[in-house]
Order: sequence, then structure tokens, then C-alpha cells
Amino acid sequence: MLGKSLAQAGYRVTLITDRCRRDLVGIWEGCHVRAWPTPTPGTLRDLAFFRRLVKDVRPSAVISSFQSNNIAAPVSWLLKVPCRIAWHRSLSTQTPLDFPSHVLKEKLQEKFKRAVYGFATHVVPVSAAGKRDAIDVYGVPPYRCNFVFHTCRPDPRRLIVGTVPRRKPNVKHIVNLGRLYPSKGVDTLLHALRTLQDRNPTWPIKLTQIGSGPSLNQLQQLAKDLNLGPQVEFVGHLPQAEAFSRLAVADVLALPIRSDPGPGAIPEGLGLGIPVIACAVGGIAELFQSTEAVRLVPVDDTHAFADALEEILRDPELAKRMSKAARKLFEEKFHLDHWVRDVHSWLECSVFASISDRGLWTYDCCHSLQPFDKSRIHSAFDR
Repeated sequence: MLGKSLAQAGYRVTLITDRCRRDLVGIWEGCHVRAWPTPTPGTLRDLAFFRRLVKDVRPSAVISSFQSNNIAAPVSWLLKVPCRIAWHRSLSTQTPLDFPSHVLKEKLQEKFKRAVYGFATHVVPVSAAGKRDAIDVYGVPPYRCNFVFHTCRPDPRRLIVGTVPRRKPNVKHIVNLGRLYPSKGVDTLLHALRTLQDRNPTWPIKLTQIGSGPSLNQLQQLAKDLNLGPQVEFVGHLPQAEAFSRLAVADVLALPIRSDPGPGAIPEGLGLGIPVIACAVGGIAELFQSTEAVRLVPVDDTHAFADALEEILRDPELAKRMSKAARKLFEEKFHLDHWVRDVHSWLECSVFASISDRGLWTYDCCHSLQPFDKSRIHSAFDR
């Protein structure tokens, strides 16, 4: 949508897709689409591909995200692209949780990321917590890290296709939406569910976990050990529309996240009008501390999480108020249209004004962008 907005303003747009989506290569909704040679950008093939592409289109700006930062920022610097924007979407505390390694290796990874950000002219975090992380851990100068924006999403109600599953009467339905990695804290949720069931043995409770990841087997075993087998369903990765259809009938979206600068699952729940429980860590505490739509609890506090679940599931009037507040907050603050408007404005007022008319090349994944060559500005996205 950002690329489309730029295109409508007259900029020429190019898109690079991740995960080898060569089926999208060509002209897609007016956008010049290319694909990385490998599923996860980071190999020498990807580096050579990106170098050739930069030489070919000669952009004035490159915007990169996640692992693609590791190629886009240094190559763009080497080829003298004037503006190099790196999205900062993961906190430094998240990687050691999800990918534990020797302390020396972790230090080397930190130094490498610090070097990558050193090649960027702008580092863009998704929350104030992300900004502090970029400055304190990776040494990004504050003057290059001065634009903080929220994690926003398209309206999930518009993405639901077909009939929403019926809500089962009397069942207390909890949903967890996210990848199965240690930083997502699903083990805490399972322990909280066991506590909740012990307190209310007559309640029919169901937990649906949507998402996949390397912690699946461990979490399935934990559910069995806690005698929660029939009450917990791990459905794996689902297409977005189907995932939202399942989430739409939940009583609570439960996200016991241990580290995140601002997870997108929370705005998705808000957009569907679902009460949310999350941990007061990273960007979550700052983005949601003053709203009735989200209950914040201490990280890894099983009993506090169970208390919050019980409070919402026991009180229908509270759940209705939270649901109404959730949808209102989404429309006011987390709708993707607002993000596109604000980022587009920032790019034109603060970035494009300082570069030549050679153009822009942004960089993300699988968004429909439409080019045209008012200023030979090239755009792409990868997330």
C-alpha cells in the first residue's frame, strides 16, 4: 500500500519479493516485480543479484527490512545510493531467546548488525522501545533514528473470506496468534490455562494456537504433561483470511510475548474487536498502556495471565467494553491507511527533499505497487 501510494503520487515503483516468489515476477498491478534468488536473502547469490539490480535501476533511495538489511544497506552504500533506510523491527533481546548460541557468537552478531546499521542513512524502528534499542545496543546516532511509527495492519474484517465459524455456546475460547518461538511465550500461556482450569473446573475452555515454528513439538508435549491435550488445538500456519476467521470468534486474544518492539498480531485482534491480553514488554507497554482494549501483565507471570483471562471470560460486560474499545483504537491508531499516510508524508517531506531526482527504491515483500516515472523513483518491499 505504501508503494501504491507513492506510485499514485507519480513515482516509479519496483518490488522485490522474498521466499523466491517467482510467480509474481514481471508486471504485477503495474509494479515491476523481481524475486530474491534464495528464500531468505543473505547468500552470495542474493548479494550479486542485488548489486546488479542497483546498478541497473540506479535508485536514489533503498528501504530494507529484516535480514535483507544485511545486503541492502552495505551494497547501497558501496554503490553510492544517497538514501539508505533500514527498518528496525526486532529487539536485540529477541534473537538470543529464539536462536540461543554461544555468547561470543551473539557478540559477533551484534557487532555485525551494528556495522550494517552504520551503512544506513536512516534507521526506522517501530516503537520508542525499538528506537532506544537501536541507539543503545547498535550505536545508531539519534539524529539518524528520529522517526518512530506504529505497527499497523489492513482492516482484518475486510480480509475475511466466506462464513465465519460459529461460536460454540458456553465455550470459553482463547486464541494465540503467532510463530512458535520461545520469545512468543506460549509455554506461559499453557501454564496459565492450567491454572485457569484448576480454578474453574466446570468451564469448557478451548485454546486455539495459530502459527508454526520450531517449538511446536515441545509445546505439544507440555500441553500433554499439563493434561490439557483435548483443550488445546495447534492448527499450524493458516492463510491470512482463514486465520482471521478463526480469530473472529474468539473471546480473548492471548499473547504472552517476552520480547517485541510492537507485534502486528495485537492490531489484528483489535481490528476484529477482540479483547487482548499481552505482556508489558518492549514496545507493547508503550503502545497499549492507556487503553481499555488491552490488558497488560508482567512477563512470564503465569498467575497474572490467568487472572486476566479469568476476569475477561467471567464478565461479559467487561468483554463487550473491551471489544468496543479495541475496534475504536484500531480505527484511530492502527489502521494501515494511517501508517501509509504518515510514512508517505515523512518520506516526501524529510527524505525525498534531500535527494536528487534520480528516484526512490523502497524494499519489502509482496505488496501491490504501481510504478510510474515522474521522478524515476524506484520502490520495493521485503518483510
